[in-house]
Amino acid sequence: MANSLRIQNLFSVEGRVAVITGGGTGGLGAQMAEGLVANGAKVYLVGRKQSTLQEQVAKLDKISPGKAKYFAMDITIQEEIDKFVKFVEQSEDAIDLLVNNAGLAIWGPPASYLDPLDKLQAGLKASPVDHWKALIATNSWAPYIFTVSFLHLLARAAQKGDGRGSVVFITTIGTQSWNPHTNFAGYISTRTGAEHIARILAAKLLPHKIRVNILAPGIFPSNATSPNDPQGIANPSVASTLAPFKRAGTQEDLVGTIIYLASAASGYVTGARLDVDGGLVLISNGTNKFLP
Repeated sequence: MANSLRIQNLFSVEGRVAVITGGGTGGLGAQMAEGLVANGAKVYLVGRKQSTLQEQVAKLDKISPGKAKYFAMDITIQEEIDKFVKFVEQSEDAIDLLVNNAGLAIWGPPASYLDPLDKLQAGLKASPVDHWKALIATNSWAPYIFTVSFLHLLARAAQKGDGRGSVVFITTIGTQSWNPHTNFAGYISTRTGAEHIARILAAKLLPHKIRVNILAPGIFPSNATSPNDPQGIANPSVASTLAPFKRAGTQEDLVGTIIYLASAASGYVTGARLDVDGGLVLISNGTNKFLP
């Protein structure tokens, strides 16, 4: 007979400690942080700009005072990551959840397969190596080295059971899309690389019970995809023509998934990918529209 109390608390994140990169810009990281704090978790936010991080922590303090801290840093610099680990160690002996959310998007000019070859070639060549280096550093290397740097704290959490010691790589449904209309400049490729890294780490960390999973969002409102932009994919009129569910994702859609991955409810899940996109990835390769 199952323990009814354990079943009742399957989705509890009360008292858990989370680290979220890219959490200070009001985008997906901030939305996840709000959901975790509202449900009793403590959150460390990482980002480049101290001012935006301070603003986000102030918002979280209104939800639950003292449950959020921030650290301004560049996630592509190893020395700064090491400083952040020491900062966390001052207060925590374990990390229950690490969300590798920070990302960089650099899009090239439109380059459709219907273009004449000279235009297609010019569009595809307009992707300098500096852009690729920046994309690889932020989207592929940073989540890898962040996870590796926190392994000792994640392992201590995992030893406690109940789904602790969870790592989530935030990517994009675009990693499963080869729609020939999509603008291409390395973003999707480096997010795809992050997904492969996540699965390699999931396999390597099995003996330590550290779980590594992938959350691939579809269309969600954020600073980069404002619903008020008439041409933006998160605009209700645009999203309704793209997503099979006829809408963009909501904060509840995102928070529900991250709480699942942070809690005992997903304690037997590792190396998996969850598409939170209202079915968009299922049709994306059969459309003629730009997709995220």
